[in-house]
Amino acid sequence: ATAFKLMTTEGMDTIPKTFQDKSKNPSYWQEFRKLVVEMVLATDMSNHGKLLGDLKTLTEKEQVRNEIMQLDTIEKRLIVLKNLLHCAYLGNPTKKTEVYTVWANNIIQESWAQGDLEKKADLKISPMCDRDCCDIPRIQIYFIDFIIHPLYEAWAVIVPDSLSEQILDQIMTNREYYIKLRDK
Repeated sequence: ATAFKLMTTEGMDTIPKTFQDKSKNPSYWQEFRKLVVEMVLATDMSNHGKLLGDLKTLTEKEQVRNEIMQLDTIEKRLIVLKNLLHCAYLGNPTKKTEVYTVWANNIIQESWAQGDLEKKADLKISPMCDRDCCDIPRIQIYFIDFIIHPLYEAWAVIVPDSLSEQILDQIMTNREYYIKLRDK
């Protein structure tokens, strides 16, 4: 609600005028608001399985492979947009290893800080938030194998081969980096 208020505030109005006057164009406003809300919710990892399943179903149904997909319904557009944002949100393993490992370590530090607060408050420690029993290479390999690789493999059906190959190759390079760390 705050984001929408800011986006329609004089001087910060980033929403096209067509969408701003809700009384003149209620269907535009509703569609825009629905897209934004759904896309934000797509960053919640509890939705990962559904997002991935929807993307796979759409690409199989449309039989798309490096061709322009017909996004002729709000539902199709929403599936693609939510998965695009989800890919961007989880995109660290697609980056060069030097960049990926910095961000992976930052996320781990954040998780450990949460676990420290949970310990201090005598609460159950959330998964992967206990610095005393956390195997970073194992977690990263699992993350790549069960979350990242399947997601980007599904996304690769939509993007050109050369780009998808580069992305998937980098994911596997990063996986190998953590395998070497694990095996030391």
